[in-house]
Amino acid sequence: MNTLKSILLSLLITASITSCFNNTTVHPSNNITILNKEISDYEGIDVSSGFVVDVEYSSTDESIEIEANDNLHQYIEVEKVNNLLRIKIQNGVSIRGNATLKVHIVTNDVLNYFAASGASTISLTDDISSDDVTISLSGASKFNGTINSNTLDIDLSGASNADLQGSTESLSLDATGASTLSDFDMVVQDKANIQLSGASNANLTINGTIDVSASGASNLRYKGIGTIASIDTSGASQVIKVN
Repeated sequence: MNTLKSILLSLLITASITSCFNNTTVHPSNNITILNKEISDYEGIDVSSGFVVDVEYSSTDESIEIEANDNLHQYIEVEKVNNLLRIKIQNGVSIRGNATLKVHIVTNDVLNYFAASGASTISLTDDISSDDVTISLSGASKFNGTINSNTLDIDLSGASNADLQGSTESLSLDATGASTLSDFDMVVQDKANIQLSGASNANLTINGTIDVSASGASNLRYKGIGTIASIDTSGASQVIKVN
């Protein structure tokens, strides 16, 4: 038993030392530079580490511009993983100070998946038209843009915000942890399945049926001619029809 304890203790100490050696702290320089990356044929974007990403569509051009403090570029990962363009800071790297982390994307690919975490932002310069679109935001991240789709699946958590315009036939929304789907500019034509919890809010225009569950002081406000098919509210939550 003592031998086993000694082995476990040695492994824990080794893991702790290895972790310390693998951590790098970087203070951003004052010099901002732009580097270019060539990646194509991806179906979505997965961004983390506090990046600000804007996406522009072009029928002919493709480019990826990475704007950052010049001593941060070596720690930035922009690569294609499982048909997604993944943008992040390398694992084990901590940035201390005022960092510039921006990526400007010009693409002719039809994108249908957007994920942002760690206080990152994705903005669409042009409208998206796709059969199925998924948006997943966590950790105080943001998304804004215009989407026209048959189905739209939105997952918000950790005080994240989606500011959407456009139209979808079917919406599935799950918002938790003080997250928000802003404004009334997203129109749901057929079915809306909405789950809100933890002081989350959704503002939509709905012309079809509504299935809604709201708890923990969450609120659904909706415009349009939508009808409530099912409703479950608790904890000072509300479903409000807005004229």
